[in-house]
Amino acid sequence: MIMKRILLIMVCILFAAGTLHRPAKALAMKLLTVQQVDLKGKLKKPGTKSEAQPVEVFQSEYDLQVNFLETLGELEIEALNAEEQSVFQTTVNATAGGKFIINTRNWKQGAYILRITDDEGGYLEGYFVIN
Repeated sequence: MIMKRILLIMVCILFAAGTLHRPAKALAMKLLTVQQVDLKGKLKKPGTKSEAQPVEVFQSEYDLQVNFLETLGELEIEALNAEEQSVFQTTVNATAGGKFIINTRNWKQGAYILRITDDEGGYLEGYFVIN
Protein backbone atom coordinates (compact mmCIF):
# COMPACT_ATOMS: atom_id res chain seq x y z
CA MET A 1 0.00 0.00 0.00
CA ILE A 2 2.90 2.37 0.75
CA MET A 3 4.45 1.66 -2.66
CA LYS A 4 1.13 2.44 -4.33
CA ARG A 5 0.97 5.80 -2.53
CA ILE A 6 4.55 6.62 -3.50
CA LEU A 7 3.77 5.75 -7.12
CA LEU A 8 0.65 7.93 -7.00
CA ILE A 9 2.64 10.86 -5.59
CA MET A 10 5.32 10.45 -8.28
CA VAL A 11 2.70 10.35 -11.05
CA CYS A 12 1.00 13.46 -9.62
CA ILE A 13 4.32 15.32 -9.55
CA LEU A 14 5.06 14.30 -13.14
CA PHE A 15 1.55 15.37 -14.22
CA ALA A 16 2.02 18.75 -12.55
CA ALA A 17 5.42 19.19 -14.16
CA GLY A 18 3.97 18.24 -17.55
CA THR A 19 6.70 15.67 -18.20
CA LEU A 20 4.44 12.69 -18.89
CA HIS A 21 3.34 12.24 -22.48
CA ARG A 22 -0.27 11.28 -23.21
CA PRO A 23 0.30 7.52 -23.74
CA ALA A 24 2.33 7.36 -20.54
CA LYS A 25 -0.38 9.28 -18.67
CA ALA A 26 -3.04 6.80 -19.83
CA LEU A 27 -0.88 3.85 -18.79
CA ALA A 28 -0.15 5.41 -15.40
CA MET A 29 -3.85 5.96 -14.74
CA LYS A 30 -4.65 2.33 -15.64
CA LEU A 31 -1.91 1.07 -13.32
CA LEU A 32 -3.33 3.08 -10.43
CA THR A 33 -6.88 1.78 -10.84
CA VAL A 34 -7.33 -0.82 -8.12
CA GLN A 35 -10.66 -1.85 -6.63
CA GLN A 36 -11.36 -3.99 -3.62
CA VAL A 37 -13.60 -6.98 -4.25
CA ASP A 38 -16.30 -7.10 -1.55
CA LEU A 39 -16.30 -10.58 0.00
CA LYS A 40 -19.38 -12.05 1.69
CA GLY A 41 -19.64 -15.22 3.75
CA LYS A 42 -17.50 -16.71 6.49
CA LEU A 43 -14.66 -19.19 6.67
CA LYS A 44 -14.95 -21.87 9.36
CA LYS A 45 -11.23 -22.39 9.93
CA PRO A 46 -10.24 -22.09 13.60
CA GLY A 47 -7.62 -19.49 12.62
CA THR A 48 -10.24 -16.79 12.03
CA LYS A 49 -9.87 -14.73 15.20
CA SER A 50 -12.04 -11.70 14.54
CA GLU A 51 -15.28 -10.70 12.87
CA ALA A 52 -13.28 -8.95 10.12
CA GLN A 53 -12.70 -10.95 6.97
CA PRO A 54 -9.35 -12.78 7.15
CA VAL A 55 -8.88 -12.34 3.37
CA GLU A 56 -8.83 -9.23 1.15
CA VAL A 57 -9.02 -9.25 -2.64
CA PHE A 58 -8.02 -6.36 -4.89
CA GLN A 59 -8.65 -6.16 -8.64
CA SER A 60 -6.40 -4.26 -11.01
CA GLU A 61 -6.57 -4.17 -14.80
CA TYR A 62 -4.85 -7.53 -15.33
CA ASP A 63 -5.01 -9.42 -12.06
CA LEU A 64 -6.62 -10.20 -8.75
CA GLN A 65 -4.46 -10.04 -5.64
CA VAL A 66 -5.64 -12.21 -2.76
CA ASN A 67 -4.15 -11.11 0.59
CA PHE A 68 -4.27 -13.40 3.62
CA LEU A 69 -4.52 -11.47 6.89
CA GLU A 70 -4.44 -14.60 9.06
CA THR A 71 -2.97 -18.08 8.75
CA LEU A 72 -5.83 -20.19 7.42
CA GLY A 73 -4.11 -23.30 6.09
CA GLU A 74 -5.32 -24.91 2.89
CA LEU A 75 -7.93 -22.95 0.89
CA GLU A 76 -9.42 -23.49 -2.54
CA ILE A 77 -9.65 -20.41 -4.77
CA GLU A 78 -12.00 -20.61 -7.73
CA ALA A 79 -13.26 -18.09 -10.29
CA LEU A 80 -16.53 -18.71 -12.12
CA ASN A 81 -17.89 -16.90 -15.16
CA ALA A 82 -21.49 -15.61 -15.46
CA GLU A 83 -22.62 -19.11 -16.51
CA GLU A 84 -21.00 -20.43 -13.29
CA GLN A 85 -18.37 -22.36 -15.25
CA SER A 86 -15.00 -22.58 -13.55
CA VAL A 87 -12.36 -20.50 -15.35
CA PHE A 88 -9.69 -20.76 -12.64
CA GLN A 89 -9.13 -23.11 -9.72
CA THR A 90 -6.24 -23.76 -7.37
CA THR A 91 -5.45 -24.74 -3.80
CA VAL A 92 -3.17 -22.54 -1.69
CA ASN A 93 -1.65 -22.71 1.77
CA ALA A 94 -2.76 -19.38 3.25
CA THR A 95 -0.37 -17.87 5.78
CA ALA A 96 -0.68 -14.51 7.56
CA GLY A 97 0.82 -11.77 5.39
CA GLY A 98 0.85 -14.00 2.32
CA LYS A 99 -0.64 -13.18 -1.05
CA PHE A 100 -1.67 -14.96 -4.21
CA ILE A 101 -1.94 -13.34 -7.66
CA ILE A 102 -4.43 -14.49 -10.30
CA ASN A 103 -3.58 -13.28 -13.81
CA THR A 104 -6.80 -12.21 -15.58
CA ARG A 105 -5.18 -10.62 -18.66
CA ASN A 106 -6.62 -13.16 -21.13
CA TRP A 107 -10.05 -13.56 -19.55
CA LYS A 108 -13.12 -12.57 -21.58
CA GLN A 109 -15.05 -9.44 -20.67
CA GLY A 110 -17.90 -10.08 -18.29
CA ALA A 111 -18.98 -10.70 -14.72
CA TYR A 112 -17.21 -13.24 -12.51
CA ILE A 113 -17.53 -14.77 -9.06
CA LEU A 114 -14.47 -15.37 -6.90
CA ARG A 115 -15.02 -18.10 -4.32
CA ILE A 116 -12.59 -18.98 -1.53
CA THR A 117 -13.48 -22.18 0.32
CA ASP A 118 -11.96 -23.89 3.37
CA ASP A 119 -12.02 -27.64 4.02
CA GLU A 120 -14.70 -27.24 6.71
CA GLY A 121 -17.38 -25.90 4.36
CA GLY A 122 -16.88 -22.21 5.03
CA TYR A 123 -16.54 -19.83 2.11
CA LEU A 124 -16.08 -16.23 1.02
CA GLU A 125 -17.53 -15.04 -2.26
CA GLY A 126 -17.17 -11.81 -4.21
CA TYR A 127 -18.22 -10.48 -7.59
CA PHE A 128 -16.03 -8.58 -10.05
CA VAL A 129 -16.15 -7.47 -13.69
CA ILE A 130 -13.54 -7.69 -16.44
CA ASN A 131 -13.88 -4.84 -18.96
